[in-house]
Amino acid sequence: MSETAGRDAADREAAVGEVAAVAESVRRRLLAAAVAAWEDAGLAGLCAEGRWECAVSALRDVDLGDLGDLAAGGDPVPDR
Repeated sequence: MSETAGRDAADREAAVGEVAAVAESVRRRLLAAAVAAWEDAGLAGLCAEGRWECAVSALRDVDLGDLGDLAAGGDPVPDR
């Protein structure tokens, strides 16, 4: 394998790792939002259907505008 091919393979591997890290950060953020909304709705006395609707709404409202920060290594999962 040539030096250039080795660097290209390493660059591809690094890019895949970055994408995987961003995807994992997004997954964690969405899960945290859904669980928090589900629990809050339960505390408010909503039934399972109402809790589900709140969780789905929370998923829709998650701000993913800072994906660049996630790619840079940050993983800002909001505190409850």
